[in-house]
Formats: sequence, structure tokens, C-alpha cells
Amino acid sequence: MKTRLILCYSAVLLLLINLLEAHEMPDGLKRPIIEDEIFAEAIEMIDAGDTEALAAYLKEHPELINKRIDGDKDYETGYFASPTLLHFTAYNPYWTHSIKPPANIVEVTEVILDAGAEVDVFCGESGNQGTTLGLVASGLLLRENELQIPMIKMLTRRGADPSYALGAAIAHSEWDAVDALVEAGAEPSPMLCAIQDDPKALKKSLEGIDSISLQKALFAAVSKGKPENVIILIDAGADPNAFMPESFHAHSTAMHQAAWNGNVEILEVMMDSGGRFDVKDSIYSGDPVGWAGHNHQDEAVTFFISRGYEATPQQLAAWGQLEAMKQWLEANPEKVDEVGEWGTCLQQAAFHGRVDVIELLIENGADVNNANGGDRVPGKGKTPLDKAIAGNRNEAIALLKKHGGEPYAME
Repeated sequence: MKTRLILCYSAVLLLLINLLEAHEMPDGLKRPIIEDEIFAEAIEMIDAGDTEALAAYLKEHPELINKRIDGDKDYETGYFASPTLLHFTAYNPYWTHSIKPPANIVEVTEVILDAGAEVDVFCGESGNQGTTLGLVASGLLLRENELQIPMIKMLTRRGADPSYALGAAIAHSEWDAVDALVEAGAEPSPMLCAIQDDPKALKKSLEGIDSISLQKALFAAVSKGKPENVIILIDAGADPNAFMPESFHAHSTAMHQAAWNGNVEILEVMMDSGGRFDVKDSIYSGDPVGWAGHNHQDEAVTFFISRGYEATPQQLAAWGQLEAMKQWLEANPEKVDEVGEWGTCLQQAAFHGRVDVIELLIENGADVNNANGGDRVPGKGKTPLDKAIAGNRNEAIALLKKHGGEPYAME
């Protein structure tokens, strides 16, 4: 349920890197324009936390209470398609980091419920639907503003189903929200048992389980870091190489998720059971190794290499594999400025802020101002300094400038 915009290496995520839920908006706008001016005015009252004005407005316009936004292209796809007024109280998704939920969002939401809104009404496209509680339980903004748990408590008290929302919270590793949903009465399930430390209960929950629920349970165990439960689930038929179900990062496998988290113990368990490091995700064409490298999970990258992954020198540089880079340079000193699919080693080390690798490459004669780039990266006309600036790598920027690094100058 979170929109993530992530820059990728190896055509990997990108962001993941969680703009986590944020989207780019023109200056001054908090969210895509809502053409229905009456509806939009109610949203402004929610943002302002003006409970009195909102209550009066809903009495004046009762049609708003359960009305959906129709005809606005920005609200026609994804998990936030056709939202009602109530769904906006979750602040998930959010389109700009400047937006901030009102401190009294619980009271604001209760105004809408008191007016007659259905507490568990769905929004979202078919196969990717959720409730307001699910949006709250999987959302970043409310959590960051310490409003997520109070909202969960209020919504469940008002009749929202904690069991349905549990999957959304687990899918986004919102563990405090998971605990709050359990406390509110979420029913036991394979997915819930998969994040707990009761193997007997987990095994019992798997009796008669379908394949989709089994994969969701594997996702949960991997995300929570439960290697013993991963073994139980794989023994029961869960597939570490299968793509996840809808709403559970369906473009990826359990191997991708474990790699992103850097959980080497779980990666080892899954590889020993047939897990593969060469399966590409369905959006960015990134393999689990690329996911680990992009998220600076160096131990996981080292593990994959130890299990036979053949990394290019540019990947080694990007992923901070210093010892492997030393060995490669000793064997191939003349290739220090070699251009690979993703540019030069120095460009990649700079973009990913690998200062120790940058120093090693410069010591071995790398051209600090080489602007040649690979076919798949916008590196043509980008010096290592340009790449470091693009990656916001301040330490790398300072080091490159110290050695004469300059931005690319167009002729």
C-alpha cells in the first residue's frame, strides 16, 4: 500500500528506497487536484483539523459522506482508486513531504464516522483493495507523527476489522501496527503465526492452507526475520523463488525481500532449499543480489558472491566489495577505466558513496574525470563527481574534489 519511488542499480529498486510513499507534486499542491470543489473543500477541512467546520459541512452536504471521487485520473488506479472522504484521513499515500496530518486526526475521523461513513468501505482497484484501517496500519505519515496507533485503536473500536488490515501492516513491516491490531482482536492466521515464535502453532495453522496464503506467510516470516519459520513454510511447500501475491510487493520474490533486508541467515536457509539469486523482479529487472547491493546490505552481497554469483567489476565497486576489487585490479590493472553496462567502476563507486573503493580506484590510476558511461545508465557525460552529486554522497564529493574531480563540461 505504499508507493515507492526508488532509483535502481542492476535495474533494481529503486526506492525502495520508501521516496517511500511520496510523489512529486507542483509547488504548493498537497495532492493531485480534485475536480469536485465541494469534495475538495472537505479535504481542506480535514487537513486543517477543523472538526466544527467539517461537521457542519457534512450536514450541509450529506452526499459527501460516502461519495467516491470519480473522473479524476490520479484517483483511478492503484490501491487508492475511488477513495471516499474517510480514506483521506489515513494520509496514505501522500504526495509531498510538506503535508502533515492534523494532530487531532482521530477526532476529525470520528466526525466523518459520526456523520454516517462506513468504517470498512474499500478503495483501490480489484485485487489491490483496502480499508481505511489498512491504509492507516501500512502508512508512514501517521506513524511518523505518532498518530498511527491512536487511529488504529479508534477505528477498531468503531468496528473496523483488524484481521483484514493485518496483511497490509505485515506487507510493509509496520510491526507496532501489527501488535495494535492483534491487541484489537485480529484473528490468528498462518501469516500472523509466521511472525511469532510458536512453531507448533504455525504448523497447525498450515493445515489445508492454499498456495497464496502460504506465500503470504513466507513473506511475513522473511520480513520479520524468522529463519525457523521460513524452514517450516518451505517444508510445507512455500516457494522462495515464486513472485509474491498481490499487495505483497508482487513484483518480487521472498529472495528479493530477504536480500533487501540483508538477512543472511534467511538467505542461506532459502538457498539451501533451492532459492535462486538470478530471478529478476518484474518491474526493475533486478535480481536479489542487486537489491541487496542497492540497499547497502554488504554482508548479503558478500554471501551471494560466496555462493557463486559472478559480479562485474562495476557491481563490485557499487556494492563496496573492497577485497574483491583489490583482487580484480591486481589481475586487470589496465581495465581500471573500463566502461561496463553501468558505466565505469569509479562512476558507480561515486554514485553509491563507496569512499574506500573510490580511494582504491584512484590509487590504481582511475581517471577521476572520465565521463564515459554505459548503455543502461545516464552516465554518458557524467563524471564521477556528477554521479556523487546525483547520489547525494557528500563524503565522496569531498574526496573526488580533493583529487581534482570536476563536473562534466559540455563542449
